[in-house]
Amino acid sequence: MSLVRMKRRALRGTGATSGRTGFATPALQAPWPRRIWDRLVRMDGTPGGIAGGVALGVAIGVAPTFGLGMILAAGLAALFRLNMAAALIGSIAGSPPVIPFIWAGSAWIGAWLLGLDWHALYERARAQSIWKTGGEVFLAYLLGNAILTVILTVAAYFAVLLPLLRRRRAPATYPSRRPR
Repeated sequence: MSLVRMKRRALRGTGATSGRTGFATPALQAPWPRRIWDRLVRMDGTPGGIAGGVALGVAIGVAPTFGLGMILAAGLAALFRLNMAAALIGSIAGSPPVIPFIWAGSAWIGAWLLGLDWHALYERARAQSIWKTGGEVFLAYLLGNAILTVILTVAAYFAVLLPLLRRRRAPATYPSRRPR
């Protein structure tokens, strides 16, 4: 049995094989946040453009766009001349596993700002349909979502910009990973 065939058999079922060779690639072994960060770091463009694209994507992802987040992020990134790929990565902030937390957080922040009792508002919305509860729930949600969108957008911008600036100013350790 050849060495390549033995390595393929050892790696079979681990998800670490890549292509025909059967050898594990370092990019596939890294956890997904690390892979996303590596792609952001290697993107063409200025750090401000990349961070602006991520921030725009986060803003669109958190705002109630109801399934149009990626389309709006791509269109607005092209309109404002920001990095479109970074905007699409940022719009993942509005993915389905995160949406219930965004909605609940938005309603809680809005109820707190309006001085409403959060538990009573929640029970009223649960007992009746959202349309029968009136404008209180809707107004609390919209106000809280606007505040949450601004906070998360600014946080995303600086969370991407500062490490990008630091990384691109640092001397490259490998010639193939030299910043552009």
